[in-house]
Order: sequence, then C-alpha cells, then structure tokens
Amino acid sequence: MITDSKIQVAFATKDDEYIYYIYVTILSILSNSQSNTSYNFHILVPSEFSEKSKSRIQKLSENYHNCSFNFINMKECFKNIKMTHNHIMYPTYYRLLLADVLPEVDKCIYLDSDIIVKQDLSNFYNIDITDFYLAGVRAAGYQINASDNIKRLELPDVDNYINAGVLLINLKKLRADKLTQKFIKLIEKKYHDQDQDIINVACYKKIKTLPLAYNVMTKYEKIFDQCIKANAYTQPEINDAINNPLIIHYADKIKPWQNPEIMFGNMWWQYARQTPFYEHILFNNLKNNQELQKTTNDSKKAPVIYKKDATYYRYKILSKITIGHKRKKYIAKFKELKQNIKKQTHHPKQHFQMMKGLKKRFICLIEKHKFSRSLLEAILFFSFLLKKKPKEHLSAIKKIKFITCRYPVRSAGGGQGAALTMNETVLDKEYKGIPVEFIFEKENKYSQKKYMGAYFLYAGFTFALKETKKDKNTVYITHEEETAFGLWLAGKRYIIFSHLQGARLEEKLNNGEKISYITRKIIKFTEKMAFKHALYVCFPSLGAYNYYINSPYRGANKNDFRLGPVIYNTLYLNHTPEVHPLVKKDPSCLTILSIGGFTIAKGIDRSIDLVEEILKQTNKKIRYIIIGKGILQQEIEQKCLKLAHKYNNFSYIIINRCTVGEMPYIQQISDVYIMLHRISIFDLATLEMMNYSKTVVLSNIGGNPEFNKENNIILWKGNNKTTAKTILNTNLEKKGKLNKQIYDKYFSHTPYKKQYSKLIDLLIKGE
Repeated sequence: MITDSKIQVAFATKDDEYIYYIYVTILSILSNSQSNTSYNFHILVPSEFSEKSKSRIQKLSENYHNCSFNFINMKECFKNIKMTHNHIMYPTYYRLLLADVLPEVDKCIYLDSDIIVKQDLSNFYNIDITDFYLAGVRAAGYQINASDNIKRLELPDVDNYINAGVLLINLKKLRADKLTQKFIKLIEKKYHDQDQDIINVACYKKIKTLPLAYNVMTKYEKIFDQCIKANAYTQPEINDAINNPLIIHYADKIKPWQNPEIMFGNMWWQYARQTPFYEHILFNNLKNNQELQKTTNDSKKAPVIYKKDATYYRYKILSKITIGHKRKKYIAKFKELKQNIKKQTHHPKQHFQMMKGLKKRFICLIEKHKFSRSLLEAILFFSFLLKKKPKEHLSAIKKIKFITCRYPVRSAGGGQGAALTMNETVLDKEYKGIPVEFIFEKENKYSQKKYMGAYFLYAGFTFALKETKKDKNTVYITHEEETAFGLWLAGKRYIIFSHLQGARLEEKLNNGEKISYITRKIIKFTEKMAFKHALYVCFPSLGAYNYYINSPYRGANKNDFRLGPVIYNTLYLNHTPEVHPLVKKDPSCLTILSIGGFTIAKGIDRSIDLVEEILKQTNKKIRYIIIGKGILQQEIEQKCLKLAHKYNNFSYIIINRCTVGEMPYIQQISDVYIMLHRISIFDLATLEMMNYSKTVVLSNIGGNPEFNKENNIILWKGNNKTTAKTILNTNLEKKGKLNKQIYDKYFSHTPYKKQYSKLIDLLIKGE
C-alpha cells in the first residue's frame, strides 16, 4: 500500500520530446519544496516511450533525495481517438484511468506538462476532498459563455466547471463509485473539449473549486475583467494569484518554449536552463519555429489588408438583420473582421510611420506624464536613429572617459552609478600619459517615478550625445546599454561592461515589470546595437557571460560582439558602521544573513529552506536576518513566520532598507552568509562578507563558483541536509579568515587596477 506520507503526483506524456517539459515541471516542484516534503511521481507513457528518457528523468533523484519515479505503460490506450485540438494529444485521456492504474493510491495531484510550481505542494495536497471526486480551479471561459456551454454539455449549470490541467483527485472515491467506467462511456459522446468535458460532466456536483492561485492560466490574462463579471474569480483573488501563484499553467496554444515573452514565460525558462535538456529545448523549438515561419511566409506572399470597406458594412448589417444560424455566422465574421482591423491599426509598423517631427511633442508629453509609453519610446528611438553619425576614425588614444547618465552612488549596493563610482575611487586620473575622466549626470533626477521607463531611455543616449560632442580620439567606458547606444549613435568608440542577470529584458521581467510589445523590441534592439558596435563587451564573471548568451531574451548573439576580458568587481569601502536599531550583537546565537531582492533570481526562498534544515540538525539558537524587498515579500514573510512557530530556538528579522552605515554593521555581527541564487552574475554582498572574514554559502551557479578560489566557499548543490551538516561542522572563524585572504588576493583594489590596466593596454596597442 502506498501511503500518503509522500505526495503523489501524476503526469501523462506522448513521446520523448514532452519529457523535456515534464522535467521542467518536476524540477520546479523539487526546487520549491520544503526539505521535509517527499514525492512519488507517476508518469503515464505510451508503449513506444524510450528507456533512455526514463533514465534521464530518474537522474533527478540523484540531486533530490526526496523523490521517486514510477513509469506506467499505458500501451495503446486511446491512440485511435480523434482529437479536436491540434495542440492537445491523446495521452490527455490517461488521467481518466488514474483510479485504476494507481490502485494503491488514495489521493493524487494530476498536472499537465506545461506547468511550473512556485511553492511547496503540501498545503495543496492536504486540502480536504473527502466528499468530492476532485478539486480544481474554474475554467473561466466556460462561465463567461455559460449559456452555450450549458446547452452543449447538457448540464443545469457550469458554475463549477474546472480546468483539468491541475487536479487534486480523490482516487479512493472514484474507485468506490466506479467513475472510470462512466468516464469511458462518455468518450463516445465526442465532446468538443474531450477529457476535460468528460471529467466535469461525470463529476458534476462533486467538484470542489479552488482559488485561482492554484492554477494561474496564462490564457486568461486578457479577459480577467470578463472573468470577474462572470463570477469566475474576484479581483482580490486575481491580484493574489498574479503576485503569489502556487501553480502557473501555460494553458494556451503558444507555450513559453515557443515564445518566452508570454505571461510568466521568463519563470519557465529559469527552470529550463537548469535542466540537462536545455539545448534540446532550444534546438527543437528553433527548428519548429523555422518551419512555422517558412509556412507562414509562403502563405503570406500576398498579405490581406483589412479596412472598413463594403464587406465590413455588409457583415455589420447582416449581423443585425438576420436570424438563427445565419445571424450567428455573420456576428462571428463581423467580430473577426473588427479584430483584424484593430490588430492592423495597432501593429508596430503603423507606429513607426509616425516618428518624424515629434521630438518636441514627446518631451512635452513626458514632462506631463501623459503618454503611451511604448509608442513614445518608439518615436524617440527612431527620431535619433535617423540622425546617426558615421563612425569616428580613431588614431592614437588621447583620452579615456568613464561615462554614465546615472548620479554617482557613494553607497553600498550595485547599479551603474555605483560601478562608475568604484572606477573613480580605485583607478588613477592618468594612465601611461593618457588622461582618465569620470562623467556622471549632475543631479539625481532620474530617481523620480516620472523619469523612469521611456524617459530614461531618452536620457541615457541624449546624455551620451551631449557629453561626447566635442571629443576626438577618445575611448569611452560605460556600464549601461542606454549610454552605449548613445555612443554608437554619436559614432564614438567605446567599451561596455554588462552587469545584466541574463539580459536586460529578462531582468525587468524577473522584477515583475509589465512590458509592452514595442518596449520589448526596443530593449532588445538597444542592447544589440550597444553590444555589436562596442570595441569590447566585458562581464564581471564568466558566469555572467554564460547567462547572457543562454538567455532567450538577449538582444545580441555571441557572434554579434567581441568579448573582452573578465574583470571582477571590487568594493567601495568608505563606510563607517552604524548600529541598526533592530539588530544587536548576540554571541549566544548563530546569526545567519541573506541580502538581496525578494525575487525568483535571488533565491532567498530557498535560503530559508536551508535555514530550516540547520534548525533540524542543531539545538543551538539561530537568528536569521534578511535584508531586501520585492515581489516575493509575502511568501518570504510567511515562510519565516512558520519557522518561528515551529522552532523555539529560531528568530528572524526582515529589513527592507538599510543606511550605508547600518549594512556593514549587520554584516560584521553575522556569522554565516547564505544566498542560494537561481541567477547570480557576481554578488557584491558576497565580496563584502568575504572582506569581513565571514563564512559564505552560495548556490553552485553563474558567477558564484568563481569566488571559490581555494575551497573557501561552501557551495550548495541542491542538498540541504549535506550543506546544513557542512555549515555546522565548519570552523566558521577559520573559513572566514580564508575568505579575507582570497578577497585581498583576487578581488581587492590592487588586482582590480591590474585587470583594468590590461584592458587599456589592449586599446593602446590597437587590439
């Protein structure tokens, strides 16, 4: 008998290709599970499914010891059923047989393969469904068109009609009431939505509906207003689901592996990059997209132009004067034609025809903040593009200028202003007789909300154009794409240092920003031009470079730019420690510190799970300090609160913001620094903790391994138990002293100056 001490999760797949996507789903489950949660994964496969694919997915248990895999051969079941949707395959029917193929399981979660899970599944699995066949989230489209669906399904109502991609199933009750036989019988009716219709019809009145957060379907992004009107979801429910989803379901024809720019697409790729199939996913979909593009191009040799002509008014009149079936037909045709006209009117190409002669109007509108951001970004973008200067001939270098439109940052933390401040602090005003200058924006006006977004793009490259107007034989060094773009427009020679977590667009999406179609295109184009025309593109770590070239959101390919030498960051250390009012030094406890934004990339949610494992292995008093804020604030607070209730020897402090003096004080009184990043290019806080002689624990990704020069860093490889044991058995003082030595040797001001000297020597030699 399989007990419910483990969470039972079932999947269905058609072939070896779909195992890639199931792998991503399973990886997201394991990455976000608590250390005490275990899983049995049951994967229903057809007879032709390969042993190679089985062994590939079973390797997950090598890194995650809280899971096991059970492959169930469904043989030729449902193979001859005709499907009504091209993007849905016959294995979708496998879920109808779960009660029979898992006879020893009383309860399970069923998930489609186009899903990622963002939180531990324990709470979901423990929902009481004793009196129900199953539980799921309303498929809002069916409530919106309730009358049509009631008639089609022959049901009294569709109030509790649910999406079948995420289900909590009471297998015991299904077996007791012989629902499998009922499912099979209903197949003969050939429902339009096939197994989903069958499940909802057979289980009518025995379905428990769940909040939207348990199945956030991306296809409903554009119709949430209609969903509210149809009483499918409430506005608070939608807000909570978007900000704090448990399960994200890419339930549309277009999947994130086909178009990474769909809603939550960036989150799917964060897990995809961690799989051994990452290259396969990229290759397969590149091939599929090329075939699709070829077909599309062939079919669109003579593009259709939609306009309000005789056909438009004919359909409009007929949709109102006809009756019955004909009226429905003309209503549908008129609706489709209106949509085509609308799409055509708002196509980006239509925007770009409006660019010339609007610069002054743009500035005026920006100041008043009364503008369509995406449109006006396009306007300013192309107005300057038309004025691009030819590339300046560079003879002998007479001057080197470090430039950014950011205000100088004399504080802790990162950012372009901070990077240039570091340059100014560490580097000399002259190198081998060549003057070196540092140029910032004179005032910090861009911190105001109205100057963000579109205006900052404008500010970046116009600042570059203005400051470089009279310069000749000068090489510029910048840390931002906007300024680099302006340098390209001005025809100047420059080097750009990229500090991106993947790509600029990816970084913005990870921070929860909503970005329009045009803005996305402009971000990518800006990035591509900035990189392509640079003398060198430099990164703060090799991991940062790898993140960029593997990002599906990048503007430039690796062959588009010349890679410069890796130059590790250093620290701006002129800060006097100040006691924080909430934090006192406490030698009686082990103080653990995490610093970073509350985002997916920073992985503080995973750091909390490691802290919990430390609590399991020791009775020592543990204090956990977290400094940061972001979109995962609520999740992080809840996780810490649960730990505080569960363990008497645990306390925590969450600090959203520190002064430049309070930060070093907190760092100095801490014992261990833990950051289990999902994306990390080169963490400055890690350098700070190394400089303060502290033990550091990092995830083994991106630029993090490059801190580990002499086994001085504890690298987390997905196993909380092992890592927690290592931390508790480590001589923290000795490890901290070693980190200080490594910082001085590789990351202090002296090696930093040497790295820059080598780069400038390349320029002087003309290489």
